Amino acid sequence: MRGYKLVYDVDQNKKCVYNQYGTPYELNREYELSGELKYSKNGFHFSIYPEETLRFRDRSNGLLASNFTIVEIEADGKIECGDDYIENEKFDTIGVYASSRMTVLRILPREEVFNIILNSKNPLRMRKYIMFVKLTTEEIDLVKEYYNDFCTLGYIGYYQHNDEKAFEKAYTRTLAY
Repeated sequence: MRGYKLVYDVDQNKKCVYNQYGTPYELNREYELSGELKYSKNGFHFSIYPEETLRFRDRSNGLLASNFTIVEIEADGKIECGDDYIENEKFDTIGVYASSRMTVLRILPREEVFNIILNSKNPLRMRKYIMFVKLTTEEIDLVKEYYNDFCTLGYIGYYQHNDEKAFEKAYTRTLAY
């Protein structure tokens, strides 16, 4: 099963990535879980949607991420879906899994992550991305072009411009940014 994983560091040769605990994962090498797979406790966690991975990042440097690294992975072995766990409801996540085996296939450039979400033509997915990533001016312009609905425009105003009245302005089409 293909998916995406947020990583916290990449070595200078871009051949190894590190999770939030500093555990290294070499690209194109399979890793097997030690112990029993248990979603949210023990497993290689990933999502089938790249924007969902951003929920699990360290927010100590602010709400919106400017620099982040998402990798494409191949999950194998036993796989559990996090959507089935009640404790996960507080995160409002979808498409999040844990597996007993994982191979990190490649590091995705930011532009590719953005284009995957943009080209999904799914405004809910784009709104989640807007909530977690500091968009560039060019990205904002593309989002406005693709998703010209008042709710998505409100998300841009609220999360990207810190405008508390953004949704009202978007609804009345009086946004000035």
